[in-house]
Amino acid sequence: MEKKSLKANTSEFLPYFSLGGCMEGLDNIMRSLYGISLKNTEMEPGESWNNDIYKISVVHETEGLLGYIYCDFFERSGKPNQDCHFTIQGGKDLPDGNYQLPIVVVMLNLSQPHWTGPVLLSPSRVDNLFHEMGHAMHSMLARTKYQHVTGTRCSTDFAEVPSVLMEYFANDPRVLRTFARHFQTQEPISEDMLRRLCASKKLFSASETQLQVFYSVLDQVYHSGPVSHNRSTTETLIEVQKEYYGLPYVENTALQLRFLHFVGYGGKYYSYF
Repeated sequence: MEKKSLKANTSEFLPYFSLGGCMEGLDNIMRSLYGISLKNTEMEPGESWNNDIYKISVVHETEGLLGYIYCDFFERSGKPNQDCHFTIQGGKDLPDGNYQLPIVVVMLNLSQPHWTGPVLLSPSRVDNLFHEMGHAMHSMLARTKYQHVTGTRCSTDFAEVPSVLMEYFANDPRVLRTFARHFQTQEPISEDMLRRLCASKKLFSASETQLQVFYSVLDQVYHSGPVSHNRSTTETLIEVQKEYYGLPYVENTALQLRFLHFVGYGGKYYSYF
């Protein structure tokens, strides 16, 4: 339905979103917003856990080096199949008056680079990249006395704000115009394609919001009140879904068993709002 109504085909947009182009776009955004540049940095022997990872130095125009981001972007055997951001070293005040720089990882599962051309991202992958880089920049820009509360280790109520904010840049035509170019011809994305792409992302936004309400309420119910040994988690899901979501439960499914946020967020999934 989405493709038919707006003639939006993912494959049509792929050539305009090379990984390198998207990273240049992020660099432009960071320079404009924060006076920060993202600089590709050579690693020392043995520093990386895989040879397809690259390291970014985050440098402020007046304050200097703010921290490091390891970009673990490509799929490989044994790697968890999820997009995420995690901390290797949190920032904190040191006894000598200096500041311990944060070191984080942004992990995606993009297809491995191929000799035929650069890695190309679908619009949803661009959203994911911007989301996780939002987390990374939160970690870079935070300045706290203790590392246990720095960056994404803040209150969960706020933890998703910087990442969701970055997604808006990936959906703004004014931003996309600055970096969405065909990887072969360097031709900028056309205004018609830009219009269709941005409009397609707004389709079904109401149902998506309702889905997030359903997830948030279900998460709250699972982590509230006494545990019932006479009621399965699926029975709870069916009841909550009936009340808070427009689509019916599909028999013999159990999304709660694979929805990792119900474990990691523990009653705070609502923070994605």
